[in-house]
Formats: sequence, structure tokens, C-alpha cells
Amino acid sequence: MSTAFINRSDVEPRLRGIIARIAKVDPGTIGVDDDLAVTLGIDSLSALRIAAAVETEFAITIPDERLHEIRSLGQLADLVVAAAGLQVVEVIHTGPRRRRIPPVMGDQIPER
Repeated sequence: MSTAFINRSDVEPRLRGIIARIAKVDPGTIGVDDDLAVTLGIDSLSALRIAAAVETEFAITIPDERLHEIRSLGQLADLVVAAAGLQVVEVIHTGPRRRRIPPVMGDQIPER
């Protein structure tokens, strides 16, 4: 999984590019702590587009109820890093389990 060891310094430039593309601004004008709605005029539809692009880019899911909490690039970066980390934990802990396979008719069942 590409998000296994993701950190904020890897995430911010990619997020800045996504936000800049959707807001149609120069990526260099987006500060980490800038309020995206106030500074860039990001409305709810643009926020949904950003969220969809971020989910695709980082292979994560951003819960809908968290969208209204994200006001800045920095907050979005923190959310991406946290979501990527949670997914890695889930992958590690939900690995294959040993299952008992029932015998097929005619198979010998070993004695214990």
C-alpha cells in the first residue's frame, strides 16, 4: 500500500496541487494555515471535489462528517496522514486467518 509510511511533508505538496487545481490558483499562494473558504473562496461543492480528489490520490476515505471541520491545508494534511495510518493498521490486523476447511466427500480426515 502506498500510504504505509506517509508523513505530512510528503502530503502537503500533493494536497496543495489538488487544491490549486480545483480553486484555479497558483499553488504557491496557498499557505498551510490559510482558511480555504476565506482565502481561496472554496465553497461546499469545491470542498467535495477536493475531498474526492484527495481520496483518490491517497487511497483513503474521508468521512462526510469530517468535511466541515477542515478549514486549511494543514488540517487536511493531518487528516490524510491519520487516515492513511489507520488504514495501515487495519491491513496489518486483518490479515489472513487460519480457517478450518471442511473435508470434501471422500477426503480422509487425519486423526489427532
